[in-house]
Amino acid sequence: MNLLGILFVGTVVGLNLLLPSLKDDNFDYWFKKAVNSNSPLVKIECYTEAIKLYKDSVGTEKRVETYYNRGLAYISSNLYDDAISDFTKAIALNPKYVKAYVQRGNIYYYKLMYKESIDDYTAAIELKPDFAGAYNNRGIAYDDIKLYDKAINDYSKAIMLKPGYANAYHNRGITYYKKKQFDKARTDFTKAGKYGYIYSQNVSKKIINE
Repeated sequence: MNLLGILFVGTVVGLNLLLPSLKDDNFDYWFKKAVNSNSPLVKIECYTEAIKLYKDSVGTEKRVETYYNRGLAYISSNLYDDAISDFTKAIALNPKYVKAYVQRGNIYYYKLMYKESIDDYTAAIELKPDFAGAYNNRGIAYDDIKLYDKAINDYSKAIMLKPGYANAYHNRGITYYKKKQFDKARTDFTKAGKYGYIYSQNVSKKIINE
């Protein structure tokens, strides 16, 4: 092998030794690795590395998405307080990030923090007035604190925005049942079933068959 060949081989070897560190020190590398992983714990680790390596050149939008995605991974790992923290960071960076409000609202609801949950669903609705899912979720929260008329209004809005919304019909039926408006409840349960809601042996199925 001539001297030129030796130098070329040496250069390739040197580059190969550098490549792993160049990859490991790159935001996009860790972000893509997180996206492609099926393990919530691996996602958390990778998004955490990406956040550490964030630079202004990456852009705020990608940073927001990283916090949001790590929040989802925290939910999958039952780390709800960590998820709330990440969704809050995403919202601080982008106050119009609707999905983060809804996900944080869902966790607040799970933690029985109804006021905070309703506030987040309301924020999502104000930013995206045609968000049927946010109306449905806020309706559930209102129902749990016995604000039945507000719950019905929200379910009705969700159905108006998304005709055939089986869950909203079912949830409105539950609230009508609690208000002892049994005919309206029966009608909603029937429509929920028509649009694909699967009933188990519960009050909904019982009242349909009465």
